[in-house]
Amino acid sequence: MGSPTPRGEKYGRLLRILSRSGLHVVYGEPGSLKTTFALLLAKSMKKERKVYVGLAKHAFLDFPSSFSKDFLVLRALSFKEEVAALLRLEQVSDENTVIVYDGFASLTSPLLTLGKSHPVLRANTFVAAKLYEVAEKSRCTVLIVTMPGLDSKPRFFSALRPYASEYTFLSRNGENLVVEVRDKDLNTVLRLSMDPGELLSQVYHKSLDV
Repeated sequence: MGSPTPRGEKYGRLLRILSRSGLHVVYGEPGSLKTTFALLLAKSMKKERKVYVGLAKHAFLDFPSSFSKDFLVLRALSFKEEVAALLRLEQVSDENTVIVYDGFASLTSPLLTLGKSHPVLRANTFVAAKLYEVAEKSRCTVLIVTMPGLDSKPRFFSALRPYASEYTFLSRNGENLVVEVRDKDLNTVLRLSMDPGELLSQVYHKSLDV
């Protein structure tokens, strides 16, 4: 087996960062492959238990057979169901667990049109705090997938900031996927550009010693 390429080494570093226990936020505009990236990243990790939590439209995600056998799937179409999913995570998580929490704030954001900004912020702060509690108690890895807000920061950044270890911003540059890992102040600490097919290759060929 040959030595990893410089890009492969960067992917290895990315995987090491995002495999650590705690909360990791993945965000980007529609079409930036956030869900695909998070699922592939989770599949790469040497974790025995993988959990996918799909909120709102993400509850209808059609898993390919190669993924469905690997993931426990929880779905939520209301905030009440989201709370139930959070409680379930407490029961199924340990240090060998990675959780993909897809659609953070998507069930509460529609209430912003009714002028209910403070209740929405409180609800999302509760969710972030609960996910942090799950990660701290079980030493598991949580990948929170969300959209940018109006200020280009992750949606409800103020709710996430006390709990997230770092933020990974995804964007497209032509056919390439651009991955930027940012620290708690949103300064870029790692940047990687790759063809989405190359990301698949890194996952399935297991060419990296991470």
